[in-house]
Amino acid sequence: MPISSTRDIQWRKISASDQNVLEVLDTACRQADGDEPVSNLIGDAISNAEANFPTLCGLADDNIIAAGWVKPGLQRIDLGGRVHPDWRRLGVGEHLLTWSEEQALGMIQSHDPVKIIITNEALTPGAHLLYIRHGYQQL
Repeated sequence: MPISSTRDIQWRKISASDQNVLEVLDTACRQADGDEPVSNLIGDAISNAEANFPTLCGLADDNIIAAGWVKPGLQRIDLGGRVHPDWRRLGVGEHLLTWSEEQALGMIQSHDPVKIIITNEALTPGAHLLYIRHGYQQL
């Protein structure tokens, strides 16, 4: 059952051993949002964790209810993540996106322009509004 505050969620890094619980999150998101061919929640989360890039998952009752990662690249930093449908509109996505942006900004080491990219993650109207509020533009 959802809680009223992100303070009640335990946050930690994603690890390779999270694959099974990430599958539960992925299945719930696909059932609610439909399939989308661009991202691979499980593969992206695990590969970023194994590469020691920033990752974060939120746990409630030993279930991962949100997962996010930040992947640096040349002149761009990719952000990815998902929130379980039962936990949306409670500030969890806001927390995850804010954390991702802070991690991305901390990676920028030059004065050269760097794009922060979310690739086709706005699968729901709520996610789209969240990204717009954070200043993202659709390309």
